[in-house]
Amino acid sequence: MQTAESMKIFEEIQDILKYNIEIIEATSSDKSKKIISSIKAKRNKIMKEYINTLKKEVKMLN
Repeated sequence: MQTAESMKIFEEIQDILKYNIEIIEATSSDKSKKIISSIKAKRNKIMKEYINTLKKEVKMLN
């Protein structure tokens, strides 16, 4: 149950970050590029932490 809820939250966060990047890219300036890089780094960090959490949950179930 926790895994399903976690997956839903993760997908929502991923969508939000994706849309933020698309909006900022539409106004491409130097400041926007810095913001995009920052958002992408945050997205990657969240994804990495989420994957590690899922791996831990899978190990606990086995």
